[in-house]
Amino acid sequence: MRGMAAEALRQADAGPTAAHGRRIRLCIVAGGHWEAQRGGAQYQLKCLLDALAQRDEFETFYIAHAVPQRLERETYRIVPVGRLRRGGSLRLLTHLPSVYAALRALRPDVVYQRSLMPYVAACAFYCRRHGARFVFHAASEMDVIPPQLTGWSPSTAIERVRRRIEEFGLHRADVIVTQTRDQARLLEQNYGLAASAVVPNFHPAPGEERRERRGGRRRVVWVANFKPVKNPEQFVDLAEAFAHRTDVEFVMIGRPGDPKRYAALHERISRLPNLKFLGELPLERVNEEIAASDVLVNTSTLEGFPNTFIQAWLRGVPVVSTRVDPDGCLSRHGTGIVAGSAANLVPVLESLLADGERLRRLGEAARAYAHAHHLADRAEQLVELLAKQGGLAQGAQ
Repeated sequence: MRGMAAEALRQADAGPTAAHGRRIRLCIVAGGHWEAQRGGAQYQLKCLLDALAQRDEFETFYIAHAVPQRLERETYRIVPVGRLRRGGSLRLLTHLPSVYAALRALRPDVVYQRSLMPYVAACAFYCRRHGARFVFHAASEMDVIPPQLTGWSPSTAIERVRRRIEEFGLHRADVIVTQTRDQARLLEQNYGLAASAVVPNFHPAPGEERRERRGGRRRVVWVANFKPVKNPEQFVDLAEAFAHRTDVEFVMIGRPGDPKRYAALHERISRLPNLKFLGELPLERVNEEIAASDVLVNTSTLEGFPNTFIQAWLRGVPVVSTRVDPDGCLSRHGTGIVAGSAANLVPVLESLLADGERLRRLGEAARAYAHAHHLADRAEQLVELLAKQGGLAQGAQ
């Protein structure tokens, strides 16, 4: 694979170099490619690549360490970086020279990085030295809130170094994009930086609609990977509270998480007759499972803008969330309900499932909101921003 990456860089190096009359060279820098690392940020990058494919003025490269075997694509090229494939923050820090070297070889006009990670520093450093424009896009509230690191240990020391490196890049971005106005406010509050644009997440229109469930069992779905910030145990508690009822079924979808951490939780899941764990599924199947449900439950402590919200809303499925309510999309726009705490999930869900008319109204409002704010055509706002930055970079050469 490294030989293929080197060949990709050699081909890029042979490309056009005139400052005017050429395509905008765009490098998307990420931790992983959608086909190798299925997360919300990676899916948004996939949607962005789909939008870029419709435009002739971009020559696009995708730099990442988690990549599929096939690197050549019809409208862009994947460039793998970093030798170490396992490990945490220290591994990502060791990738920085490789990321910088790839950027030097590709000579982009614009570098676009989504999600705050050490690669942001390499992107910012390259752009400052070579006259390129750097666009950073926040992918979570964690990107705009300084972490609370206390005490001392080797791991916390590494995390402090990592964050300093990330903040170096954040402060040197030419353009900062957030997913929500809430993130823009936190960026200003915590770092004194202004967001240049707020671009909401976007999804293609669904190929399927919610299946109306007349009579029979209600269905409640949870979609996330098992990790602490997602609080999967709260959904299991919720299902357990409804175990005495035969008219409600619960479904969990996502990667099972660390076996040591979640073995006991999976044992609990296996014992509950009203709860199914389907594991990690392809996106199309996830959408089908959501469309077959009455309610999506989110138990996360912190999010950016959950793609699952949009997936549910587009299919007329309202959301019940313990805390996450970006820009008041649930509480102010009627797309669902904010429970406020895990303890409130049970009464909130009981009340909602007992009121079919309210469930229908919330579903209709959710669908209308998603079509107004989160369809794939919203990607054009981001594409135009990248085109403008490319023009600025080429004009300065």
